[in-house]
Amino acid sequence: MANGLALPPLKTVKLFSIYWSRNMCKWLLIGFLLIFAQAASAHSPLTSVIPEDGAILEKPPQNIEMSFKASVKLIKLEIHKLTSDVPNSSGGSFFSNGDTVKISLDESFLMKTLDRHLINLPFLDYGMYKVKWRALGGDGHVMKGSFSFNILGY
Repeated sequence: MANGLALPPLKTVKLFSIYWSRNMCKWLLIGFLLIFAQAASAHSPLTSVIPEDGAILEKPPQNIEMSFKASVKLIKLEIHKLTSDVPNSSGGSFFSNGDTVKISLDESFLMKTLDRHLINLPFLDYGMYKVKWRALGGDGHVMKGSFSFNILGY
């Protein structure tokens, strides 16, 4: 007895501590697995795109094909053409500060829930293009991405 307080036997404290540690670890593991499983099922990633990211094309594509792991609703897609002759020095920010022109699209392909989206393109002249897209998964999760391609002069 210290200061008038009765302390539990040391053996009882150790057993409680071991029980609590094992129980807490079990619940933390279950929680982690549930969160991970939900996060894994929340995404319907882009599995392929034609033309491929970084493609160098000899002639302009007539359309863009985007395939996803599961059905998604394509909610936004923009195509920009680089208009300056000198891109930024860093490849990752190729279009971030350069002069670009937005390509006008018939947006009838938007707001459709599909696992394969086909986007018809107007005639594209030679040059560098970047496509930015945004899609909504079946669970409401928003995905976005971008890819670029180059059409050589002909």
